[in-house]
Amino acid sequence: MLLKKAVKKFFRTLGYDVKISKHNPEPKRMTEFDESIKLKKIHYACGHRYLEGWLNVDWLKKTDRDVRLVDLVNKHPFPDNFFELGYTEDFLEHIMQGDSLVFLSEVYRTFKPDGTCRLVFPGMDGQVAVGPDFSDFESANEVRNHHYHQFGHVHLYSKDEFEMVCKHIGFSKVEFTRYHESSIDEFKGMETRADVKNYYTYVEITK
Repeated sequence: MLLKKAVKKFFRTLGYDVKISKHNPEPKRMTEFDESIKLKKIHYACGHRYLEGWLNVDWLKKTDRDVRLVDLVNKHPFPDNFFELGYTEDFLEHIMQGDSLVFLSEVYRTFKPDGTCRLVFPGMDGQVAVGPDFSDFESANEVRNHHYHQFGHVHLYSKDEFEMVCKHIGFSKVEFTRYHESSIDEFKGMETRADVKNYYTYVEITK
């Protein structure tokens, strides 16, 4: 308290009026299952996009709608065999590979048999096929700075790598599809970014 007063007094001598804001507490996240949750469709890392009729979850709340705060790279606060459908767009590339193993294994645990999760993310296949060249230091450094550092990307799965991981976890089916295309009606037309559809991976994993 004395330190705060001293800081304010010092800056007043310089002609400034200083207001010291209170520390914002860490938002409370779900650690146990809320029995009031009846929705069987989950939208992971929803960000600013809220899906009606889905359980929208994220690390931070970025909308005034009902978003549950969940740590998606640790044990999820949902029971075994609970969800029927899941969706996430622009999430997997932002977490470390080890964290993605935890996330995918928790998807597997919390989904019902035959439940399906659709994941949309920039993939290494697209980076190689349509992204800029990275065959020397200058070009590779540019890709690192622009495609990774600027957007906070830390790991891009290739299709082969992603399928191998999911099959190892236990998913019965890993089906790569295309922008807005799916055999499941709820997934059709879900994606928001047509400008990167040749760069992104669209995949549905079924327990």
